[in-house]
Amino acid sequence: MIYNLQPRTVSAATLLSPAAAPSGTPSNGPAPLDGRVIDHWPALWYQCPGGEHWSWSAARWAQFLDEPLATHPSATAPDGKDRAAVFHLQAQLHPADRPLTDDQWALAAHELAYAAGIADAHGHGPYRWVAVRTGPRQLHLCANLIHDTDGTWLPRPRQVRSRLTAAVQRIEDRLDLVASRPGTRRPPGQAPRAPLPPNEPAGPDAQGRDVHRLHSLTKLLSRAVDERSGDLPRLRRLVENMAFTTTTRTGLPPRYTHDITQRLEWIARRLHGIQEDIQAVSGSLRPGIPLRAPSSPPRPAAAPSTPSRGRR
Repeated sequence: MIYNLQPRTVSAATLLSPAAAPSGTPSNGPAPLDGRVIDHWPALWYQCPGGEHWSWSAARWAQFLDEPLATHPSATAPDGKDRAAVFHLQAQLHPADRPLTDDQWALAAHELAYAAGIADAHGHGPYRWVAVRTGPRQLHLCANLIHDTDGTWLPRPRQVRSRLTAAVQRIEDRLDLVASRPGTRRPPGQAPRAPLPPNEPAGPDAQGRDVHRLHSLTKLLSRAVDERSGDLPRLRRLVENMAFTTTTRTGLPPRYTHDITQRLEWIARRLHGIQEDIQAVSGSLRPGIPLRAPSSPPRPAAAPSTPSRGRR
């Protein structure tokens, strides 16, 4: 994976929305992105608990990113010389890499946002950001460097390029991507290098091949349940957030929200149980240890009882 840190811009409009780009935009300026948002600043869910933001136009996403500039008109860069607060980082796959899914790109966006100092490891923080996927092989991370609440400007982290390079290496390791190395970009006109056969160790030894494949399966399961970046914990946190929103943000009295919140919390607990089961399976996958089916299938936990209405 190759990343490219673009110059900051004054507005996200020319970056995200062709319709919002002024007709006088110079030809050497940033071209509008032709893609779709796959992940965003988590706090946006509190403003749009029903998920209506997923139907926003590109111009509306640009407005969302630009709002801190309007809310804090006196905010300027640390040197006091400009108000170019829109951060833009581009990431692109190696020609030999497979295309990534939206969830895998979202994982990459969280790693890059964390390395750039925009958000914590889970994407949270006071700085608005969006991840835009353009085609199957490219991602753009766009953010506003102005603190959403107090208007302070995010200082550039020390050794930010080293941090981003380390983040790219972590992404490559977790997603089994081709390792990026300085000076190995494909020259123009040269055919892409053929991808290596998946999960094939060096040498013809069958036992070694099985051990290698078993190790790959263990890594796959471990990634799925990783608390920081796994898909299953991410889904569990989303359900937990839905339960919290149902209780605190809908404005409905408890008689309407109690049962819904209880069921959502129960779903989150069941997801956590599934996560622990997969962790146990992953821990049992060791070379030389045969897999054994349980003597009896695990007994499903009983769902919480819901008080019946209209009965005594």
